[in-house]
Amino acid sequence: MLIRQQVGSFVENGYLKLDSLLNPAEVDSLKECLEDVLHGRIEWPRRCFQTLDAGRYTAPSGAPMPEGIQLPAGQDARFRAIAEHPHLVAAMQALIGPNVTRYTDQVILKTPGISPATHFHQDGFYWRNTPEKTVNCWIALDDAELGNGCLRFLPGSHRLGLQEHERYFDEPTLHSGETGEPFQRLRIPLDRVDFSREVAEPVRAGGCLFFLKYTWHRSDPNRSSQQRRAYAVAYREAV
Repeated sequence: MLIRQQVGSFVENGYLKLDSLLNPAEVDSLKECLEDVLHGRIEWPRRCFQTLDAGRYTAPSGAPMPEGIQLPAGQDARFRAIAEHPHLVAAMQALIGPNVTRYTDQVILKTPGISPATHFHQDGFYWRNTPEKTVNCWIALDDAELGNGCLRFLPGSHRLGLQEHERYFDEPTLHSGETGEPFQRLRIPLDRVDFSREVAEPVRAGGCLFFLKYTWHRSDPNRSSQQRRAYAVAYREAV
């Protein structure tokens, strides 16, 4: 259960870091599942994946290398157990209110030396149909550090409300796993960002970051030799 000071920090800054949410065995269960997917030992629908250029980057199975995997809790009980984890639900109730429901979930893979930066954005620009009290929980499956692309935030940015975003292509470009077509992501225009205010938040595997759908956040490319995998689960107020 979160304490009052933690909830107060979340309300003030728009995000909150917890050093420990999952135990090592729970983290390992998700990493094992991802290895099963990447090596082709289990097969998920292609619509789940956002992939890198298949002509340049492939997974161990020979399939295109995924950068994102959507709705894994709907595909495997190991992810579903974490998406419905009692510690996660209790924290969401402390931050949102007693009546919560799961909204969405995804895996984010930052492959060493390959994965692009993610620019400042608000999840709420993608999730426009969600209640004001919608919170994402970004769970580190590997130690997320400065060199491999930990999350960075602008504290208090949630109070600005929903901001306009622009479309951009990543380098390397992301593609639909279903159609193979390249697609654009969304970012807050760079000339509107005061980078001097950003705060980097490294977190150990099993730890997490909760943040509101309006909180500005980003991550650098993975410039290290270490994996940086994360599982993000969003909850919203049940209305």
